[in-house]
Formats: sequence, structure tokens, C-alpha cells
Amino acid sequence: MKKRFWLLLAACMLLLLAACGARKTESTGVSAAQTLSAVFRRNGQETRVSVEIDGWSAELDTDELTFYDGVDQDRLVASGRVLDRTEFDQLVAENSGNATFSKTSNGVKYNDGVGGTSSYIFAVGSGVYYKITARFGAGAEAIFDRFRVTVTEGAAAQPDGVDYLVLVNKLHPLPEDWEDALGTVRLTNAHGEEAEVEAKAYAAYLRLKEALAAEDITVELDHALPVGGDEPEGSENGTGLALDLYLRVGKEDIYPVYDTGAQTETWQAVHAKLAEYGFILRYPKLKEHITGFSYDAGHIRYIDDPALARRIMDAGITLEEYLGVASSEAVEIDLGTSNVFGPMKLHYAGIEVKCAFAGFADCTLHSLRYAGDDESNTPEKVAWLSEQANIDFMSVAKFETDFRAGANAREPLTPNTEYKAYPWWLGRTEAGAWHLVCWGVDAPAGTG
Repeated sequence: MKKRFWLLLAACMLLLLAACGARKTESTGVSAAQTLSAVFRRNGQETRVSVEIDGWSAELDTDELTFYDGVDQDRLVASGRVLDRTEFDQLVAENSGNATFSKTSNGVKYNDGVGGTSSYIFAVGSGVYYKITARFGAGAEAIFDRFRVTVTEGAAAQPDGVDYLVLVNKLHPLPEDWEDALGTVRLTNAHGEEAEVEAKAYAAYLRLKEALAAEDITVELDHALPVGGDEPEGSENGTGLALDLYLRVGKEDIYPVYDTGAQTETWQAVHAKLAEYGFILRYPKLKEHITGFSYDAGHIRYIDDPALARRIMDAGITLEEYLGVASSEAVEIDLGTSNVFGPMKLHYAGIEVKCAFAGFADCTLHSLRYAGDDESNTPEKVAWLSEQANIDFMSVAKFETDFRAGANAREPLTPNTEYKAYPWWLGRTEAGAWHLVCWGVDAPAGTG
């Protein structure tokens, strides 16, 4: 049943709600004649739509608001409706070949080619989208700006929704049946590779990208969840909430490495914007023993809460620390001096050790140090470690760690135990690559 609303819009909306039993609506703003708000439920979440309606009349159907010229009551001005993932995919497929089809900051905009209308579709939740259609000649851009669409109940609050704080690392695998709750957008990146991103995460990325472009910073998507591909164990790209970015400077593509060199300030500007759009930097510096991954300036993670993202970023902590599954204790690093390895070589070797340590359940790292040339790089130890790994190493480095194994530490570690000078052995090839070969054991007697 449809019912038209004029100046007593709020009261009529309540009557309509009682009649259809399928909606709750309310008015906001200075008066009911100025703003219409309605709440739609779809895919287990609530989507609130607020529209400035000055000069319009309105009709409400199951998932659609329709607006008419306040003077000519039969003159359609605009409409808005909730879509699910199937409907969204169908509309994109039908219009992607249209010359006026284009991506916007948080969705897609296109010419329907029907009755002189243009439409704008954007993600508002997990597998939920909102479509705004405006008649040409009615000021379509201004009409789009009249709509405010927000999720009033996040999908994470629903039993079958997305947990935007899901933890995936070397100790926490992707939850079973994760994909069943995940509403994704399929896309092709700048390399021509197909990928999928959770709908709200992708919408937030597009807004972030546009905001950075306003500061003359161009970011592009390098990697996400591959279509039909498997992610390595412990990689959170499988969540669909993580994105790997790179910079485009002029005609050059610049990918993040540990030392971003001349682009350090640019990446800092990118990081400063992340929280505003619900993202955090997932693998920050000096946290490898917690995340299991070296610092990655371009790896960002969507958590769907800008205020929380800001707290995490400002505190300089990881998702693990926020969730309370890892200690924030500072780690003492002592690379000492070496006549064999330069400081940066030892630095990267230490990162290999810290990343491996992240796989030790319920353990808190206190310190990491290079054991010294005499303890590491004798010809006998090089030969011994090369045999262990079946790799011809040019040199060997031994590191030692002090850490505490907690109550839930796994074998072969003993729970509730402090470990001192725990050994880690790495070999370095002629090509310069480090290989972590073994830990917890020492070189046999007679190896120097």
C-alpha cells in the first residue's frame, strides 16, 4: 500500500508503518516537512535513510522511497531503494557497458537510459547497497546530496553478519564459513587482476582514495582477496577486509618496502588519513613479534569504526594488542657490532626472528640480540647450518631472545616459564637472502 505525505509527513509515516508492519520511520531536522527519515531492514542489518524533502511529496513502499514534485504531484523527481548483493551485481552487469557508467568516491554512478534518469549506487553494509535515482533536469547531483544513508545496526551485531574486528594471523586462522557472511564487491585492479573486497571496506577505500587525491596523493590497489584464489595461512587478505596499496607518482608505480626512502612522508600522509575512513595500518614498525609480518606501509585493514581506528592508530598498537591477545611490552633490541654483517643486514635478520616468534602462542618477548661474530660465523657453523638446511650459506648469524611462555604456551615450550638466551640460527646466501633454519637448539660441540 502506498500513501502520500505532505506537511504532516511524520504522522502519516507512523500510520503507514502501523498498516504495513514492515518499517519503522521517524522524522528528523527542524520539522517533518524538511527531513524524512526511514529505517529499512535487509540482510540482517538496519539502514537509515534521511532525505531533505523541501518542496517534495513522498511515498513509501517495502524497500523504496519515491519523491514527487510538490506542485505537480505526478512529476517524479527521485527515488531511493535498498538493494541486496544479487540486485547490485545485476545492475552493475546491465550498465557497465554504458559510456556514462563511472566509479565514484563510494560507489558507481550511471545513466539508466530509461525515462531520462541517472542513478547512484553505493555500499552501506555487508551485502547491502542503496540506489538513488534522479530525473534528468531535476538537478541530479543536488538530489544525490540530499540523501544521507547510514547503517544503524552494524552487520557485526548480527549473528550472520561480518565481524569487523576478526583477528587473522599465524595463530588465528580464518573462521570457518567466513565467506557465507561476507558481502563483497568484485573488481579488477590496475594490473588487470580480479579481486574481491568486503562491500563497506571497498566503499571506505574509495572515499579514502578520493580524499588523498585532493592532497595530490594517488594510491592504487595492489592486492586484496583474489577471485577463486587461496591466501597463505595467517594472511588476513582472506577476510576481504584487508587491502594492499601502492603509490603512483607521475608515471611511476612505487611499492612499499621497509625503508620507503623518499616516499616516507607520503606514506605518513596516507596513514594520517586511514582512521577517518575506518582503516588501521595493520603491520606497523617494531611490532613484527606480534603481527608475524614486517612493517608494510601499504597494508591497511578495515574495522568499520573510525573512532576506534583513531584510538588504535594514535596509540601505535596492533589489532592483537587492542584485543588483548598480545602484550604491549617494549622489546629491547641489541644488534651489537659485527665485522661480518652491516647494521641493516642484522636489522633484517632480526625481523625474520621476530616474525617467527609471533607463531609462539601466549609468549611475551623481552629482548632480542645478535650473539656476536664468534658465536655465529665460524666456518664450522656455516658448514653445519648449510647441511641442516641443504642450502649453501655464505655466512651464519645466531640471535638470542629472552621471553616468557604464558599459561597457554604450546609444546615444546613449558608454560609459565622464563626463557633466557633462546637461540635462533639464520643463514645468508650469496644472493643476500636470509633463511631462518632452526631455533631452540645450539650448534653441536666441535663447530667452533
